[in-house]
Amino acid sequence: MPRTEASLPLSLSLIAFGVAEVVGGIWTLVVYLKSLGQVQGFSAWKALGNSCLAGLVIIVPVAILVFVVLALTDL
Repeated sequence: MPRTEASLPLSLSLIAFGVAEVVGGIWTLVVYLKSLGQVQGFSAWKALGNSCLAGLVIIVPVAILVFVVLALTDL
């Protein structure tokens, strides 16, 4: 990206948009956890734990499947 590196205003706007995206992502996570906690009747921290457990339910079987497939293909 030589054009962006040569122009200070373009570089600063790229950094500003990156910061805005991070702030928006954190705000989205907070609103999601507060909403989930409200719906399920507990705190946002328990909603975070609930979300992590739900993610593990998906990630662990997929990871096991990937490791098994990789182990079988190496034979």
